[in-house]
Amino acid sequence: MSERTPIVFVTNLGAHNYQSAKEYGELRFLTRGKIKRYSTNTIYRDFIDGMSDAEPGDYLLVSSLSILNSIAAAILARRFGVVNFLLFSDGEYILRSVNVDALLDEIAELDNTYEGDSDENLRTDREERGLRRDEADAPSDEG
Repeated sequence: MSERTPIVFVTNLGAHNYQSAKEYGELRFLTRGKIKRYSTNTIYRDFIDGMSDAEPGDYLLVSSLSILNSIAAAILARRFGVVNFLLFSDGEYILRSVNVDALLDEIAELDNTYEGDSDENLRTDREERGLRRDEADAPSDEG
C-alpha cells in the first residue's frame, strides 16, 4: 500500500499562479469565483465536504479572504491539533506549522502554575518564554 500524496488545500481558485505549491502535494481548490464572505455556515459546510479526506500531513495555502483561511485552519486544527501553512514569501512558498494542541497544553500548564495570578502576569510570562518561536527565522513583514 503506497503512502498518499499530501493535499494542498487552497481556499479559493483566484488569479494567482499556484503551480510552485505543487511541490508540496496535490492542489485542491475548495471554492471558485466570487464568495459570499458573510455566509460562514455555507463556507463551513463546503469546506467540511472538500476537506473530508484531510490528513495531518496536508497543507493549507494561505490565500484569498481571511474568513476562508480562518475556517479552513479551524477545521484542520480541530481535527488534527496541527495546521501546516504554506505562506508565499519572496516568490516561493515557505512552510510554517502550528501545533495547536501543544500550545494549549503549555498554556494550561502555565495557568495551573500561576493559579491566582493576574492575566497580565500570565501574558508577560508567556511572551518571555517564547511562545512565538518561529519569529526569529520568519521573513520580514515590511513592504
